[in-house]
Amino acid sequence: MEETGIDFQRVLYLVDSEIVRAMIQKRSYGFKTFVATRIGEIQELSDPQDWWWVSGGDNVADIISRGLDPKTLRENGLWQNGPHFLQLPVEQWPVSQRCTTQEMPERVGIVMATDFTESQASPVEVERYSDFRKLLRVTAMLRRVV
Repeated sequence: MEETGIDFQRVLYLVDSEIVRAMIQKRSYGFKTFVATRIGEIQELSDPQDWWWVSGGDNVADIISRGLDPKTLRENGLWQNGPHFLQLPVEQWPVSQRCTTQEMPERVGIVMATDFTESQASPVEVERYSDFRKLLRVTAMLRRVV
């Protein structure tokens, strides 16, 4: 927003997923790493209270996914101008600030990853050979025999 050179008094974010909005309202830990990182970035760059829910029908970002051809998209005007309610006072917008974090399950868990590799002793003592070609010949001969 800083790149525009416009001094915004307030920025509101509209999202049509109550789950995503609720996730933004919660602490970012407890989610899988990728999600927790994205949520943390959103929380650092914006105020979670500025994220509001809007129905999918009023979400301009969904217009492209509805399969409109370019002519209809141009005639519609919604893509270029946004929904008409943006011209109304904020109090009249068909959005919700209802926080659904209570409905979100607490997703705190522990993940433990292990990597176990059974190593076998090499039948060839590599350090005994100073010549790489000789080492290759000996290794190839042993592989044929074994």
